[in-house]
Amino acid sequence: MPREMTREEATSHVVGLLQQFGALTTRQFELMARSTGQRCPDGTVKFLMQLRLLGTICGGVSVEQRGWVWWLQGEQPPPVAAADQVEAEAQRRHQSAA
Repeated sequence: MPREMTREEATSHVVGLLQQFGALTTRQFELMARSTGQRCPDGTVKFLMQLRLLGTICGGVSVEQRGWVWWLQGEQPPPVAAADQVEAEAQRRHQSAA
C-alpha cells in the first residue's frame, strides 16, 4: 500500500515536479507518486485543488489533454510534459526506490 506523504512532502513533491517538467496532468502526477510508492494526502485531485486555492500552483481544464493540467505561477500554462518523458522518469524513480 502506498505511503501517504505529509502535506509538506506532497507540496514539495508537486512543486518539484512542476519545476522539472513545466506542466503536468493529474494522471501524470498520480503516475509519478505511484512510482515511488507514495500518495498525496486526501487524494491527488483534492490535494492539487487545495494547492490551487492556496495560490501555490495554477490549474485548469484542457480539452487537448482531456482533463486538468497543473503548472506554476504564470499567465498561460506551458506545454504539458511529453507522456514518454514522464513515464521514463517514473520508471527511473521506481527503480531507485526499490
